[in-house]
Amino acid sequence: MITAHQVVYTDGGRRKAGYKGTAGDCGARAIAIALQLPYKQAYMILATAEKAVGRPKSARNGMPPDTMNNVLIGRGWRYCPIPKTPGKKATSRSMPPGRIIALMDKHFCAIINKVVHDTWNSSEKEIHGFWRKI
Repeated sequence: MITAHQVVYTDGGRRKAGYKGTAGDCGARAIAIALQLPYKQAYMILATAEKAVGRPKSARNGMPPDTMNNVLIGRGWRYCPIPKTPGKKATSRSMPPGRIIALMDKHFCAIINKVVHDTWNSSEKEIHGFWRKI
């Protein structure tokens, strides 16, 4: 059984899709994992959204939160900001149950029932807000 302090280490299907090396593709990984999509499909959804607003068509080297927001809202997800509370930070353990995508400083992460699903352990990284299916 996985506890809230554990992490499921996964690339979201990136390697299986034929992508090699490392990349700043946390948005594509998070969408693939949380929405249960093939990695290549998640990557192309974000790349197409970036191209539509005049940015380079890529999801490899980071993704602006506004693009993630537009893509997720279009799929029936809602953004939930987390109010700043002095001396207290939101982490994966403080997230609601279910499938969510967390917004952190320069990172997106899939969290499923309070368990981080990512290529590294970001469970203690502060979460500024999250998307969940409505």
